[in-house]
Formats: sequence, structure tokens, C-alpha cells
Amino acid sequence: MSVQGVECLECGCVRQVDIPFVSPRWSYTKNFKRYALDLWRRMARDVAHRLGVGRDTIKDIQARYLPRCFDNPKLAGLERCH
Repeated sequence: MSVQGVECLECGCVRQVDIPFVSPRWSYTKNFKRYALDLWRRMARDVAHRLGVGRDTIKDIQARYLPRCFDNPKLAGLERCH
């Protein structure tokens, strides 16, 4: 996915356009991330093919999302094993 850039007429510096629905740290939109996560149960290769991106992009999205799901597991109702 390409991100638009603008060139300063005074110094020639090129900067990315600030788009509110795109995180400045990643090369994909928030909606794209949500869509990819909805499809994440499929193999990353299939999702990447469907979205027209590399497998590594999908694996990166999954890697950033998984810790949120499993960092603080709910332990209520578990019994201690002796």
C-alpha cells in the first residue's frame, strides 16, 4: 500500500500526508487491520493473498494483536492442582 507524500516547495523535503485513520507507525489503515484480524483464523498466506499484501504484513498484525488477547488470562474458576 502506498502512502501519499508531499514535497515542501521551499526546502524540497518530502513528508507523508497525515491521515487520521492511519497509524503513523504502520503502513496500513485501522480498518484494514480490523479486516485482517477478522480473517486471521485462516492461514496467513491465504489472508495475504486475498488482501494483496505479503504474508509478513499479516503475521505482523497478528503478532501485535495476540498479546492483547492473552496477556491477562482470566483465571476465575480454576482449581489448583496438587
